[in-house]
Amino acid sequence: MTNSNNIPIPVGYPFRPAVLRSLKFSKSGGEVMENLRTIIVGIVGLGLAALMIVVMATIGLAVVGFAVVVTAIALIASKFSRRPTVQKRDKTRVWNDGRGTIIDM
Repeated sequence: MTNSNNIPIPVGYPFRPAVLRSLKFSKSGGEVMENLRTIIVGIVGLGLAALMIVVMATIGLAVVGFAVVVTAIALIASKFSRRPTVQKRDKTRVWNDGRGTIIDM
């Protein structure tokens, strides 16, 4: 059994892969070279797309890592900063200074 280009098709082989279907063999070889060029350009394009994905993922991880480091440094620095703190008292104080009653909570 052969196809339209007189290429034998094995019996019991229900389908042909898309790459083999797209290749048309001719005596001149021009069509074969054009199909091979198309396949090579497609593979190179997929490779470049995969490379761009890897580069963007790497840059994204670097930005996230930088943000984590800056946040950690800010948290550590805030622990060492000397800011005045308000002291809590247990009870309110009330006194009269002669001009009125003062309630200090």
